[in-house]
Amino acid sequence: MTVDYKKFAFQYADKIIFGVALIVFVLSAYSSIKSPSTDDISVSYADPKKKTEQILEREKEILTGLNNPAIPANIDKGGFATDPDLIYPDPKKDEIQCDHCALILNKDTELCPNCGKPPKPPREEPDIDDDGVPDFWEKQYPLYADWQTPDADRDDDKDGFTNLAEYQGSSHPGDRASIPVPIVVTKIKQRQVDILFSGQIKQKDGKYALLVNWGRGTEVRFIRPGTTFHGYLFDNPKDVWLKYQDGTRKKAVTVTIQKINMDTGDTIGLPKQLVQGQYIPEDELNADFRIIGKEEKSRTSLNRYVEDTIEVNDKIYIIQSIEKKKVVLKEQQAGIVITLYPKE
Repeated sequence: MTVDYKKFAFQYADKIIFGVALIVFVLSAYSSIKSPSTDDISVSYADPKKKTEQILEREKEILTGLNNPAIPANIDKGGFATDPDLIYPDPKKDEIQCDHCALILNKDTELCPNCGKPPKPPREEPDIDDDGVPDFWEKQYPLYADWQTPDADRDDDKDGFTNLAEYQGSSHPGDRASIPVPIVVTKIKQRQVDILFSGQIKQKDGKYALLVNWGRGTEVRFIRPGTTFHGYLFDNPKDVWLKYQDGTRKKAVTVTIQKINMDTGDTIGLPKQLVQGQYIPEDELNADFRIIGKEEKSRTSLNRYVEDTIEVNDKIYIIQSIEKKKVVLKEQQAGIVITLYPKE
């Protein structure tokens, strides 16, 4: 039996067209569910590296429209689109993003090569009276500073440091013992030193000076009787006769040394007699200071002893006492006493 296809197609044309349209609709719907449009910016993704070029271009349009941050004219140099790894700064690589043009930079970059501006402009604190001391600090100490009146030169506690210096040094403007001195005690340790009284000489004024050798030649100094040296009071030199085991006697000179507290003047322990030419061991405390100057790039470690001086920011501090848990300093000119504690 021969089938007349023309007659069949004409007779069922409407049904065939409907079937084809149905198949096209089903395939289109399935494709839409399986592969959503990449132009839709709401598409979620966990890894920035998986962004497609279409999504990146769409982000570019949105950011350009918002102008936050401003997008550079050359999108490639701006760190977008061409390399997904450069879209976000990587803190592990010490990267930052320019606040002005969004360029990815090294954190030490001072001027952005793309826009020519500082990547991260310094935060400016409000300063209504324009005296260099921000409002928040002056409001923190209302008894000693006025945030509406210029008073950066004010010094209520009379410690020699202005409000501006107290603010910059993070110290209290109403406490004389709180001053912006960049000194930190890192440790206090004990060691043994040898003290030698070598003799005495008569000076031009007719008075005698004691020759003291500290630490077997570490330091040698002439001192007057009745004065202190490294926290010891050297006094009462006198002639004595030394008697030896074989019965012989020898004339010598001795001095009395007494450990004192330079802060209070109180004596520490019992006095000892130091015979000329004879070393005696003494236990000493010495502090390891870290002096941090504003112009210094590194920290300088200094070992200092009682009565030595430290110069910080053009001010001279005398070490009054070194104890196991604190060091007391006195500012030479103003006489301000401060106490430092070891940094834990």
